[in-house]
Amino acid sequence: MIASLPPITDYDSYRAWRSDRSRWLPVARDIADGHGLPCDAPHVFSTGTNLVVGLDGDLILKIFPPFLRPQFVSERGALAVLRGRLGIPIPDLVADGERDGWPYLVITRLSGVVGSEVWPSLPEAEKERVLFEIGAVIAEVQRVPPGALLAIEPRWDAFMRSQFAQCRARHERLGLPPKFLAGFDDLLRDATELIPMDAAPVILTGEYIPENFLLSCHGGEWHLAGLIDFGDVLTGWCEYDLLGPSAFMAASLAAKRAA
Repeated sequence: MIASLPPITDYDSYRAWRSDRSRWLPVARDIADGHGLPCDAPHVFSTGTNLVVGLDGDLILKIFPPFLRPQFVSERGALAVLRGRLGIPIPDLVADGERDGWPYLVITRLSGVVGSEVWPSLPEAEKERVLFEIGAVIAEVQRVPPGALLAIEPRWDAFMRSQFAQCRARHERLGLPPKFLAGFDDLLRDATELIPMDAAPVILTGEYIPENFLLSCHGGEWHLAGLIDFGDVLTGWCEYDLLGPSAFMAASLAAKRAA
């Protein structure tokens, strides 16, 4: 008898439970079998939040814990809306369903190297090229009409108000030095006045960062090869999606700092 998935409701319990793959890998294989998808040599991806298993034939099964159902809704909706609308590959949706209250998706696996594996070692010129390509993809995604994605919760205004309300406490919890906290409330007040709450909504992935795209090398040059992970998609102010690349990929050179 195949084990069932438990009704986990918090991340700490989930993280401890998922560490023993024998508890859930048989369920993943049973889900694949139910869709007639071979899974003779499953590959478990250890990174990421959800249960992600590589199936035979370049397919991936993503199982979402019940408390992360919004990620399932966002990813399924985004893949449907963006399908065939971009000049860069994204996964195709093959199947979806639910097992013991845990929703899941079966998607195609894209070719390429996860950006986080090579980004730190890329020469500056290569990084600039990839950043340019990411900017082009952001613009392309935001030109696609959001359609059904407009219904995704939280809506932009509610999302930002929650960010404002939790911002200071989060930085205190993470150990932001007191010298930066001194003027923090002034900065936060300025942000609440500068960030529009009623801007025309566009599709936002929330995470244009190396972990969420694929790269490939052709003729000695690295290029963007695919976009993955749409679990944090929402709609809102267009400039929000510039935050990820700016914060995590656009570090200045020491020579430029010295100048």
